[in-house]
Amino acid sequence: MGVNIGIIGCGRWGMAHIKTLNQIKERVDIDHIYASDIDIKSSEKVSRKVDGFFQNWRDMVDKKHLDIVAVVTPPESHAEISVELLSRGIDVLVEKPIATNLADATSILNSSQTFGRVLSVGHLLRFHVAIKKALSKISSGLIGALERIEFTRITPREPAKSSDVFQALAIHGIDTSCFCFGELEPQRTHLSHVKHSKFGKPIYADILLEFSGQKEAEIKVAWGGKEEQRTVRFFGEKGSILVDLANHSEILHDSQKGLQSINTDSNELPLELEWLHTISMSKGNLVDGKTISPSQGAILRSIRMVEQFSELSQSEFDKINRKPN
Repeated sequence: MGVNIGIIGCGRWGMAHIKTLNQIKERVDIDHIYASDIDIKSSEKVSRKVDGFFQNWRDMVDKKHLDIVAVVTPPESHAEISVELLSRGIDVLVEKPIATNLADATSILNSSQTFGRVLSVGHLLRFHVAIKKALSKISSGLIGALERIEFTRITPREPAKSSDVFQALAIHGIDTSCFCFGELEPQRTHLSHVKHSKFGKPIYADILLEFSGQKEAEIKVAWGGKEEQRTVRFFGEKGSILVDLANHSEILHDSQKGLQSINTDSNELPLELEWLHTISMSKGNLVDGKTISPSQGAILRSIRMVEQFSELSQSEFDKINRKPN
């Protein structure tokens, strides 16, 4: 028996979810895809790609039997929607950030456990085939012990209306760095070179995470850059590996012997793999019986740091722009 899936939010990324589900539909036996968005105009762009459109997401949930619902709405709405879905016995894939603060994130996680439902959070770089290949090569000793990670995410797009640069961009670097260091917890964090828009929104930042064993990760993120930059570079004592996040077919190994291209042997996209993983969990294929992915600790770690950096940034902005008495 196939699964029925709902999408709440049909913006740019919501449409990516709908496109992905249609691409994997036959591979995992998806019966129906439904969508909801408060903007009725969205029905025009999704009508041929889904089996039904609803302006009110609760109408969709009331009228259709849904196994999984993806919450692809502004972050401040995630908690209310996700908690209600979980309480109604529906598995949830919620986009990152899971929430805008630690309290709301904890509420969603607790609801997943209370109602025994699957909760998947959209840290999709954990599913990126090039990152997986890089980690495999690092494990084989190709560059020696992993010492440093450099994560760059700069986009020419305008700042998101619903989230700051930490919630929208830096959270990927934070989660990816901790994940690639074996889920290590940073011992110290540093925030620098923060730039704000005229409205006080942080649009550029450098973050340094220091881990035990003299390991570190530098995360550079920005809105409104000159060109798209999406890279992760891994450094070891014997060389480095560069991952271009827009390239799923190869990684670049740099050593004393020069630059070498290594095939990933896969062109599957992270969002495809994330959905395959979520659907598998929803069907009862759980690892050690765990219904939350990634782990609760990993989810809360990212939110805790994002909240910390957002508060530091706001404090700095207020200090600079404080009017003299």
